[in-house]
Amino acid sequence: AAAGRPSDDEPYVLFAGRLSSEKRPDVVLDAVRLLAEQGRPVRLLVAGSGPMQERLERDSTGLDVRFLGHVGDRLRLASLMARASVVAAPSPFETFGLTVAEAMSCGTPVVVADTSGGVELLAEGCGLAVPPFATEVARAIDELLRRDLSVTRAACVVRSAAFSWDESARRMLDVFARVRVPGEVAAA
Repeated sequence: AAAGRPSDDEPYVLFAGRLSSEKRPDVVLDAVRLLAEQGRPVRLLVAGSGPMQERLERDSTGLDVRFLGHVGDRLRLASLMARASVVAAPSPFETFGLTVAEAMSCGTPVVVADTSGGVELLAEGCGLAVPPFATEVARAIDELLRRDLSVTRAACVVRSAAFSWDESARRMLDVFARVRVPGEVAAA
């Protein structure tokens, strides 16, 4: 395959996000290194840029890692997500996890930090929530790679339907309808 463009038959893990400490791309890279050391090498594609890029590139020596830089083309990013075997989003600080919702809508299972908002997006079969440490992320990636991807992809697509913009807006309006400002007269 050309640099940065995996062929359709090459499984890979995708990290898509800013290359900064709060997003934890280093945890994903360390997880890939652990898997390689255990005889389970996996390709990692990194879609993003940021202050950790040089360090991550240096630390990826000897691994099958491709840095794609910032991917601003939404269709290209969706294609990368749809073709990935797993999307890793181990940031413990995510409040919603748009990458998680996007990956699942592309039919791709996710690994999220068990302390992030991404946990609320998961459903059985759509991914795993683990502590944001390389050993746990590696274990989760390995487990997801061993599953029947066609079954997993179907579960992810079904689950992601609950997070469409229409559904999200409807839920938010429901919350607003139930909340009353103190002293406000309820509508008749």
